[in-house]
Amino acid sequence: MDYNKVIEYDSKNALAYNGRGLAKCNLSDYKGAFKDYYKALEINPLDIEVYIDCGHANISLFNFREAAQNFNKVLEIAPNNFRALTGLGNVKSLMSNYKRAIDCYSKAIEINPMFFDAYYSSGRAEYNLGDYRAAIDDYNKAEVINPKFDLLYYYRGICKQMIHDINGACLDWKEASELGNSQAHDLKEKNCGQ
Repeated sequence: MDYNKVIEYDSKNALAYNGRGLAKCNLSDYKGAFKDYYKALEINPLDIEVYIDCGHANISLFNFREAAQNFNKVLEIAPNNFRALTGLGNVKSLMSNYKRAIDCYSKAIEINPMFFDAYYSSGRAEYNLGDYRAAIDDYNKAEVINPKFDLLYYYRGICKQMIHDINGACLDWKEASELGNSQAHDLKEKNCGQ
């Protein structure tokens, strides 16, 4: 979609500003992205999608405090927004506050038990806490939702290695390797004798 033409035709189209902001963000033009996001919020100050997109952009810039503010604003407007809860969990995790992150992911999962990102991210936080069995449980649930995500198998393999399930680890690294993960391929070669 040509957002510039849409905005030229309708300068009050918040969706077009948000879309153009997201496109700029994908090109790493964060200054331009935030300019469009703020314009979208000026038109519609309750647009939770814009706040979520701002939160993800702020994470990309390591502006964790601002990202948390963005996700918290969504939760003020829509307290059961599982995407905002997961985003807030990601901020907590990036700040090494893994227990608080897991709390956010757990709330997101309560709201939407089929949300892959919450299970996967919870698995990563559990992994970082050294609770490998809990991480494996989260990864198992994530696998049911999206069995084609290579990093899931890579990290679950590491967790299995940590609890001395080398056969399970090798199977996961084999799967991750087949999905294109070169790090998993290296671990499989090093640890699995294949």
